[in-house]
Amino acid sequence: MVDELEFNLPSFKVLAHVACTVVAVLGGVSVLVFLELRMIDRAHLRNPEIVDYATGAASWGAVSTSSVLVGAGLSVRGCAGGPVVQAALLAFGGGALLEAASVEIFSHLLHEAADVSEYGIAGAFAGIILFTLLHALLRCNQRADSESARHLDRQSAGSPESPGHSGHGSADMPKRSTLSIIRTASTNSLAGLIGTRAPVAAPSSVALWCGSVLHAIPEALVLGIMYNDRARESDYTPESSLGTGSNRLVAFAAALLLSKLPEALVASEALQQRGHGGTRVIGMWSGLVAISAACSFFISLAFDPARAKPRAAHAAQAAVEGVCGGMLGARVLNSILPEASQKAGGPAGSLIGVAGMLGFVAVLCASAASSSR
Repeated sequence: MVDELEFNLPSFKVLAHVACTVVAVLGGVSVLVFLELRMIDRAHLRNPEIVDYATGAASWGAVSTSSVLVGAGLSVRGCAGGPVVQAALLAFGGGALLEAASVEIFSHLLHEAADVSEYGIAGAFAGIILFTLLHALLRCNQRADSESARHLDRQSAGSPESPGHSGHGSADMPKRSTLSIIRTASTNSLAGLIGTRAPVAAPSSVALWCGSVLHAIPEALVLGIMYNDRARESDYTPESSLGTGSNRLVAFAAALLLSKLPEALVASEALQQRGHGGTRVIGMWSGLVAISAACSFFISLAFDPARAKPRAAHAAQAAVEGVCGGMLGARVLNSILPEASQKAGGPAGSLIGVAGMLGFVAVLCASAASSSR
């Protein structure tokens, strides 16, 4: 029992750190929403039109992340594809996210929201730092988990001086010193035991899912903000929201749709390898869709499009978009594209850049098509 607890301790550390990060992110969002709601009178909140706006934002948040269910379903049915296919899909989704960060977020901040662009840039630096810390924390705990496994394997191998499991029998052996025989047997035993372990421990199932949630939260917040901006600029009714409006919202939602499918495809395969059934895997990703919808709902309710937007609210929106853009860019360049290249391997690795640019251009085309309507 003690050995099992020692072996699983790094996994608990990962879970504890991820849980603290989730609480911190949700706490910051809650404070932001609370401060915004304090500026709205209760009668205004009871206005059905306000709830309709927030419900529309929640719908966009759910639809934009619904591709995780498609990816999980394909993985559960054994249609995840080979490493090269997964690598190409990851790179394609990474290119889509790169377009969302560079064009739909930062280009908008620098040109259409120039009066508060400094808040967006500061938020971008904060997003980069936040992602770097989370990524370093996960890698550190993976190394700790691997070292723990190696330590326990050496313990289970026993001491070279111990007699081991003795049995009855006899055999002819060449004359060798007793110490030489023990040293050779112990070395082979250690090599076999350590060799059966993976050199780097993978993150736990809960940590995998929590990492996806941490990525989805800022994306859903930005989607809710874009939905409100579209409402404010086009002065539409909530019932007609799907047919008109800003190309920025459509392009960002398309980028999320394209990137979430390969993310869920690869992660679901890893979850099944850890012993999770198909129903549980689908349930975990359904929870992520619900969290995204809730974040979009509350951020839309906080930054009400029917109200005049003061500079403080404008600056807060720019900061949230900057944090999301910084995290997206760092994630694509530091995690998604390198992972795709590693999965492809060999000559196929040279196609990762092509697949990434195809994703980038695909979202650009979606943006251009929506703006021409």
